[in-house]
Amino acid sequence: TATPEIYTLSLHDALPISCSAIKKSIDYALDKGYINDRRFAERYYERFKTKKGKKLIISELKNKGVSAENLTFLSDVTANDDIVLNLARKYLKNKEKSLENKNKLIRSLASKGFGFDEIYRAVNEIFSEF
Repeated sequence: TATPEIYTLSLHDALPISCSAIKKSIDYALDKGYINDRRFAERYYERFKTKKGKKLIISELKNKGVSAENLTFLSDVTANDDIVLNLARKYLKNKEKSLENKNKLIRSLASKGFGFDEIYRAVNEIFSEF
């Protein structure tokens, strides 16, 4: 679960409301389950898993303030080679199969947070097709 202090500080700067009123509201929302970082992280992953790799998703969630304990479910997630392969094919659509484009593809997939093992399997499969 999130710490109320994080929300209190950001809300206090944005709104002319007392810190105690903000804390009370946040505590209520946490107790009722309206604020749930674990559920947020799971939904975020489900939304972006076809566009981003696990590493990038974890990094983005940490930047959003989700604690490492709320990201433990991602340790069980295995890479889906089909996703990487589809993104690679989409990247190379209407492009020449050259060494330069191969290197650009590798950089593009790495920047999306995919592991190098996943990337090289996809790239080798695509370039062996031609």
